[in-house]
Amino acid sequence: MKYRVDIPTTDKNTGARGWQCLVVTAEVSHQARALALAEADDLAAIRHRRDAELVLNDPTRPVRVLDVTRG
Repeated sequence: MKYRVDIPTTDKNTGARGWQCLVVTAEVSHQARALALAEADDLAAIRHRRDAELVLNDPTRPVRVLDVTRG
């Protein structure tokens, strides 16, 4: 199944909130979340260029996992 995982980000300079969205293939949603977080670490260079950081501990903006499988 394909899942879209939305990981919250915050701009380091302005505090503006955003999202880093990744699409991963996984069997279940918790596996998709883990894969996306691992891939997001690999994409640190992209966030650095945008001057943003991941926000993984904000209860008001949790990591979202959505099933986007088309069938």
